[in-house]
Amino acid sequence: MIYKEHCMKKRILAILLVVLVIGLVVSCDESASSGGGGSSGSVTLSPPSWIQGAWEATWKEDVDDGEGGTVNTDMTVTFTFSSDNIIFSVVASTYFNESVNFKVDGVTAGVTITDTKESATVYKVQIVDTDETETYTFTDTSATTLGVSITTVSTDYGSDTETMSLTKKP
Repeated sequence: MIYKEHCMKKRILAILLVVLVIGLVVSCDESASSGGGGSSGSVTLSPPSWIQGAWEATWKEDVDDGEGGTVNTDMTVTFTFSSDNIIFSVVASTYFNESVNFKVDGVTAGVTITDTKESATVYKVQIVDTDETETYTFTDTSATTLGVSITTVSTDYGSDTETMSLTKKP
């Protein structure tokens, strides 16, 4: 069971890193910094009140130490929701700390971000790029626990769905 959980977390990290790479590429795109990009020039998000705040998951992960080896470090994934934005971050101790601001980084040609309130307890965000679609389904499971399902459909890599549980930060 521990091995299966470790493998699942590695796959989740891989998916989350794909999002970070897309975010970094998008944020470096000149059309985003010059105010061009998508047809509206903005991303409109409306996270429901029950999800607003910071939610995180933490686990141990072996990461490349940059010298041909690995080091076991704390991995933390955080989603921070406001009334009009989502900020997603991945931190691996001192090895990397990256974040994606959906409202800012989503303003570029070829990227569309939409959100829907599926029900009173389910909020969905979809990011569509030229060759990949990522769907985040957030489910209110309790006052302090948020379920997340991340489905990635890529023309190059096929389809994959991963799930995780996040805990509300105080």
